[in-house]
Amino acid sequence: MIPSLTPEYLQNRLRTSGALPDGSVTAILPGDMGDDLIRFDALFSPDTPPTVPRSYIIKTNTDGFPKASCEFAFYANIAPRIGKLVSPPTYDAHLDEESGNSFILQADLSNTHSFAVTSDREPTVEGLGAVVDQIASIHATCWDQPFIQDDTYTTKRNDICDMAQAGDPADLWATTERTATEHLERMFKIAPDLPADLLPACRAAIEAWPSIIENRYCAPNLTLIHADLHPWNIFVPNEGSGPPLIFDWELLSRGIGVYDVSYLIIRCRLNPEERHSFEEALIPRYHTQLCECGVDGYSL
Repeated sequence: MIPSLTPEYLQNRLRTSGALPDGSVTAILPGDMGDDLIRFDALFSPDTPPTVPRSYIIKTNTDGFPKASCEFAFYANIAPRIGKLVSPPTYDAHLDEESGNSFILQADLSNTHSFAVTSDREPTVEGLGAVVDQIASIHATCWDQPFIQDDTYTTKRNDICDMAQAGDPADLWATTERTATEHLERMFKIAPDLPADLLPACRAAIEAWPSIIENRYCAPNLTLIHADLHPWNIFVPNEGSGPPLIFDWELLSRGIGVYDVSYLIIRCRLNPEERHSFEEALIPRYHTQLCECGVDGYSL
């Protein structure tokens, strides 16, 4: 499934994408190879513009349908619709229909970008606001579009994030039951600071979720959500300006857009007071951005 990493292959993909208007690829220099990530550098002729990336990754996804299909679908079908850069520059995306596995070829940003939140970069309203602007533009592009009904986006992944997926109601109930037992009990075992007497209340809250959300998942104003939008799935430039870039789209699902915003805030592990101030700033910002991107009839 993975292409032969030759100068001809890379040159063709860069040329086709418009990233290599002049010059040529002269050599491929193999780099690190992990379970699902291959890093390599490329050498170019002297007439190649300096803006052409010199380092690349190939990410493979061997989880099959639907995770590999979702990752492929985002880079091949969704990102080109948006009209601006919202994810790392991508030059090839391929889905093997027989195995259901996929790969993507992207610029390697590890030398120029880092995660949205690190030990040296605390979450800020403005920093997360830029991420909210990005995800809102993606949501607006997919808002109530017929293609979000596709099985690719509504088939469960057997992941806790399935609770955010507007798919088969039977799948929602099954995921909730599994989350309220297996996942929840495991969380309490690995986090000894959680008081044991909280477990029944948490279980009751989770079990109530399908009856609260089921009808909403059948209503309009749905879109495609990332479903795992934590700060470590987001790259921001180390220096200068530039948009945040969102990656790891294997949980791409039909759902309620603002889920991504709330998930992002929660995963920043703010205290309750901070979280409330972030919500007050970012939820209206998200709504404003949706409206500016063309979403009508969806109130704050």
